[in-house]
Amino acid sequence: MTKKFDLKVLLDNCERKKLIDLINENNISIETACGGKGKCGKCKVKVLEGHISDITETEKKLLREKEIDENVVLACERYALGDVTIETLDENKETAEKGKIIKSDKNIDSIVEKIYLELPLPSLKDQRSDVKRILDCLKEQKNIDCKFDISLISTLHEILLESDYKATITIFKDEIIRVQSGNRQNQNYGIGIDIGTTTVAVYLIDLISGEVLDTKSSLNSQKKYGADVISRINYAIESKKNKQELKYEIETTIDKLIDKIISNNKVDKEDIGIVSIVGNTTMSHLLMGANVEGISKAPFNAVFLDEIIGKVDLLNINSLDKSTRFILLPNIGGYVGSDTLGAILSSDIKNKSGNVLLIDIGTNCELALKTDREILVCSTAAGPAFEGANMKYGMRASDGAIYDCDIDLQDDIHIKTIGDTSECVGICGSGYINLISKLAEEEIILPQGRIATLEDIEDDVSKKIKDRIYKQEKAYEIELYNDGNKKVSLMQEDIVNLQLAKAAVKTGIELLMIEGQVDKLDSILIAGAFGSNLDIDNIKSINMIPNIENENIHILGNAAGSGAIQILLYKDKYNNMKDIIKNTRHVELANHRDFNKIFADSLML
Repeated sequence: MTKKFDLKVLLDNCERKKLIDLINENNISIETACGGKGKCGKCKVKVLEGHISDITETEKKLLREKEIDENVVLACERYALGDVTIETLDENKETAEKGKIIKSDKNIDSIVEKIYLELPLPSLKDQRSDVKRILDCLKEQKNIDCKFDISLISTLHEILLESDYKATITIFKDEIIRVQSGNRQNQNYGIGIDIGTTTVAVYLIDLISGEVLDTKSSLNSQKKYGADVISRINYAIESKKNKQELKYEIETTIDKLIDKIISNNKVDKEDIGIVSIVGNTTMSHLLMGANVEGISKAPFNAVFLDEIIGKVDLLNINSLDKSTRFILLPNIGGYVGSDTLGAILSSDIKNKSGNVLLIDIGTNCELALKTDREILVCSTAAGPAFEGANMKYGMRASDGAIYDCDIDLQDDIHIKTIGDTSECVGICGSGYINLISKLAEEEIILPQGRIATLEDIEDDVSKKIKDRIYKQEKAYEIELYNDGNKKVSLMQEDIVNLQLAKAAVKTGIELLMIEGQVDKLDSILIAGAFGSNLDIDNIKSINMIPNIENENIHILGNAAGSGAIQILLYKDKYNNMKDIIKNTRHVELANHRDFNKIFADSLML
C-alpha cells in the first residue's frame, strides 16, 4: 500500500538537501540498496506537491518513460527546493524474515541462574551487612561463591525490607547481577538477537523450559546507508558522525523489537537477565561504535574479535533494565563473525561424521567446512544479489514477487508469484535462481550466462517465448510480465550479477576443500533466511554447490540465531565457544593462489 508523507524543508538553510536525506530524517522506509549512490534505481518515490531539482541523467537511464511522466523520481538524485509531499510506492514494500530455529533436546542448563533465598533477619546477634548476608547464604545453602555487582547496593536494602528478607538472586558468571523481592526464580527469561546485514531478529526465551516464546524481526534500519557491509563500511569511515549514525540505527532497531516482544508477552523486564547477540564482524563493530577502517582493506585487522560482556545501557537498550547483561559472541576472523560461530554451535557440525560443509547464505555468505582434523571458515563477497537488491526488478520475498516459473517450449513461460497474485511486482532472490536455472536448462540462457538471441533458439520453440526476448538499448532481456502499466523482465545484467554471487560461493567452497584436503563432501547444511527458500535441484543446476545426493543436503533455517539462543540455554555450548574458535582456521580467499582461476571457472552456468 502506498503512503503519503509531507517533507518540511527550512528555506533559510543555504545547504540543499536531497529527498533521500529528508526521507531518512523522517524515518520513512524505502529501498536504498546502493546507499544513495545512484546505482540501484530502487529509491523511487512519487512527488505529489512541491518543487524539486531537475531530472538527472542517472534517472533517465534507470527510470522508465511512464514513471518519469508520472512524476516518479529517484530520491537520491533530486534536491528539495522547498516543502515537498511524496508518496512511497508499492514496489518499495519490504519484509523481514530469518527462518526457523534449530531446536535442541538437551536438558536445560542456563548460563543465568535465579535462586530464591529466605535470608536470616538482621539482629543484634547477626549484624552482617546485607551483601554479606546474601553471599554467606549462597555459600551455605547452594555452595556457590559469588561476587556482588556494586551498582545494586543503592536499592538493595529497600528490596530486602519489602519482602522481609525473602529475595530472588540472579547470577551470571559467578556474579550477582540482580536482586528481586520475593520468589521469582521461575520467571527467568533471556533474549537472543541475530543482527543480519538485511534483517534483525529478536527471540524471547524461557530459560527454565528452553521454549522460544516469541520472535520479532524487522529490516536492519542501517539499510538506508547501503544493502551490503561494504557500503556501510565506506559510509562509516567518512566521518565520526556517520559511524555514530550507524550505531544509533542498529541500537534503535534492537530496542524497538525488544520493547515490542516483551510488551506483547507481558514479561517484566526485570525478569530478563541476559541478552546474547550474534552478527558478522562489521555488524558487531558498528553496534559497538568501533572503527571499521581496519576491516575494510588488507590485512583486514579488526578492533576486537573476542567476546564482549557488558550492561545493556552501553547499547542504549532502554526497553530493558539497565543491569541486564549482554554477551556479544566472539568473531572468528576477517569478515567471519559471531553469526558463523552461532551457526557452528547450533548445527553441531563439530560432532558430525565425515566432511560436512555449512553454508550460511544471505547478503553476506559464510562457509564452514568440518573435516576429521579441523574446521575451516571463510567469507565470500556474494553481495546483495541473493536478496534481489542490485537487480533491475529485484525485491525481497513478498506478495507479487516472482519466485519460480514453469517453461513449456511449445507454449510459454508461466511465472509463479508469492501469494499467487495476478499482478506481478518484481522478482525475489530465490526467484532469480529458479528462473535462471530453468531458462539455462532450456538453453534460453546459454552456459556462459548470455541470453540467447532468436538465431540461437531452436525453431520449434513457441512464438510466445521468442517474443519475450528482445534487445533493449545494448543488452537483451526476457520479458516475464507486462500488463500495459508495469513490466518485469530478467535483464542480462541481472544474470551477470547472479553469476558473480554464485561464483563467489562456489569459489569459497572449492578453496576450503583444497585447504582442507577434501575430495568429497559427505553432507551439506544450508542456513540463513535466503537459504531456507532455495530449491536444491536449481542451485545444483547452476553449479553453486557440489553435486551430492539431495538426501545429504539439509536446510537448517536460522542457524546463527539458533546459536545465540543455545548459548543462553546450555553452559557447555557457552563454555566451548573458545575451544571451537581455537580449532577453527580462517582462510582468506582473496590472496589464495587459485582464487582467480576457480572464480572464472565458477561463473559458468
